[in-house]
Amino acid sequence: MSKYLFVNIFCLLFVAQVALAVNSSLPTFANPLDNLAVSIPGLDSQAAKISGPTGSSVINSNWIAVYIIALYRYGLAIIGIIAVVSIAIGGLLWVMSAGNSGSISRAQGYIKDALLGVGLLLGSFLILSTINRDLIIFKSLNLSYTEPEYLILTSAGGSTINLNQYKGGSSFITSDDTYDNLLKQYSDQFNVDCTLVKAHMMAESGGNPNAVSSAGAVGLMQLMPATANALGITDLTNPAQSIMGGAKYIAQLATKACNGSSSNEVCNTSNIRYRIAAYNGGPGANKPSKTCPGLTYWECTANHNYSETRNYVNTVEANYQRLKQLDQGC
Repeated sequence: MSKYLFVNIFCLLFVAQVALAVNSSLPTFANPLDNLAVSIPGLDSQAAKISGPTGSSVINSNWIAVYIIALYRYGLAIIGIIAVVSIAIGGLLWVMSAGNSGSISRAQGYIKDALLGVGLLLGSFLILSTINRDLIIFKSLNLSYTEPEYLILTSAGGSTINLNQYKGGSSFITSDDTYDNLLKQYSDQFNVDCTLVKAHMMAESGGNPNAVSSAGAVGLMQLMPATANALGITDLTNPAQSIMGGAKYIAQLATKACNGSSSNEVCNTSNIRYRIAAYNGGPGANKPSKTCPGLTYWECTANHNYSETRNYVNTVEANYQRLKQLDQGC
């Protein structure tokens, strides 16, 4: 009797595995199961399919179902092996019992426990199948797909412009003329645009001669001590010296802003943006970007270290335009 019960149980196990099959007729898009950290014996990774949206907005994927089924079948195999071993031990004890009732009872215990364990497993399967067959059939997942949206800016004339050329707002509402005389004096001395120097000053310190940045830049023009020393500036909090140093540095950048020269394949100092960028990020900010061909390091948004420089360029340009609009240049 137990022999026939054993055969029936394993027939049911086979049926259960068939019932857990999934649709594998999907066109191949990717195979996530190829790179599992822990492989599962019997896992058919080629059955995992992901079909991309072809005229629809749904991605169909069955790889999770394939993975769960592989785990289930692996569990069935282990349980089956344990059941067979238990029944074999029980049968061996029964044969060797020589009619001893205690040995026979022990042998029957092995066989009954094995059959009971498998019976519980299959019983739960049959109950779920009876209640709702969808509970035992692993279906593919249908995931909504949304096309990515790309931001495209256009000028008033309708031509497309680079996102990196977008200009932010100015750093001030109104400006005063407290340092205009010094700005004019040193701008004339070093032959630079006085309003541009003032735009830098408003972005750097807002007109505060005692401003100190977290990086250690000091004064109206926020010069670093090493830069100030190279420019011959000894007192960074002195408005005259700070403005003189800033104007002198801006003049030098006219020939050195493009990574030490006046131009390279992606930079030309005739464009004010590159001189502004070099003031904040150094001439190296205008090196050709390897990540973004055709752009400088600071223009490439993938270079997160230059996000401050990108903001700075936009701010100084906005300051420059606002000073002119308000007739508060120098």
